[in-house]
Amino acid sequence: MGMPEIRIKFIEITRRAIEEAGRGVVLLLLKDNTNKGLTEINSFDEIPESFKGKSKTIIDHVFWGNVQDIREGTSLRTVSYRPAKVYVYCLGSDENLEDALKKLEGLEFNFMAYPDAEDVDNNKLISFIKKIKESGVEATVIVSSKKIKADSEDVVNFVEEDFKVGGQVTKANSYTGRIAGLIAGTPYSQSITLASLNEIESIADKEINAINAAIDSGNLTLCWKKGKARIARGVNSRTTITEDRGEQFKKIKLVNTYKFINNAIYKVIIDHYIGKVPNSYDNKCLLIVEIKNFLNNLSSEELIEKKFNVGINMTKQKEYLKSKGVDVSALSEQELKEADTGSKVFLALTIKGIDAMEDFDIEVSV
Repeated sequence: MGMPEIRIKFIEITRRAIEEAGRGVVLLLLKDNTNKGLTEINSFDEIPESFKGKSKTIIDHVFWGNVQDIREGTSLRTVSYRPAKVYVYCLGSDENLEDALKKLEGLEFNFMAYPDAEDVDNNKLISFIKKIKESGVEATVIVSSKKIKADSEDVVNFVEEDFKVGGQVTKANSYTGRIAGLIAGTPYSQSITLASLNEIESIADKEINAINAAIDSGNLTLCWKKGKARIARGVNSRTTITEDRGEQFKKIKLVNTYKFINNAIYKVIIDHYIGKVPNSYDNKCLLIVEIKNFLNNLSSEELIEKKFNVGINMTKQKEYLKSKGVDVSALSEQELKEADTGSKVFLALTIKGIDAMEDFDIEVSV
């Protein structure tokens, strides 16, 4: 009687993503001798009083999230989309980054930032994100470096000249937590393109060509529009296009959607399937149906296109059977699907995310 739990879990994950506007979890690393170790914080109001000065300011910045003015009739209402929670890990002066990252390998989060990071630290953070990805967990790290060319959808590189906040000159690397909170708070249905950072008072003057070049180089950068500092385009550091990584993998919005789907399915399989369900064809079909229902809900919310597909991965199924000495040429397609695959489950999903409106070409004739 375990199957209904799977359905409930998928519905729960979908509902939470939609009702909470797709809020993500941020892992923030800080250098702080007073609050060493891991602290879980769910809101502004829960920030412990032991966090003071620079640490408190950075945590505040993360919780600012994405602040928008929503038009209701003839008036505007300010809405703040904030991260679901923030994990703060404080490194004391006696702890190195490698040891800290080892402790954090099992933590569930979506976005990671280390405002005190130098280039050597950024490389370690990127390696960490790649390592947990190999175990099936998808997350994104926000770094700030003119030297690093990560070329990865898992890395957002915030590159910007000094700007002013509260009358103080501020460096881009100190703002990676702010960017993590902005992305984490943004609904899955939206991109962060032209999202405003209202607290920034001024940025360096830049020509449009320089902004475009930065974007094409895989940098998240700022522009000044309508009296506010804004994200010029919601892109990650990927610049190379491959057969399985097209233009859409440059967009933070679309990658966030794909990572959400991956993590949701991964969690349900870990919690409810591995070691708990007989590997029969009927049970594989039940899992396929539940994943289809999950994706159908996401397509109804216009996060993915309606033309998605979930089924047995026939290519890998054949390869497995051949490796076991089975003559697959003698089997029909249905027999291939129903064949015994030991403890292996081979599924294939085809989905396409829906982007946000960003580029307009409007002709007005009078």
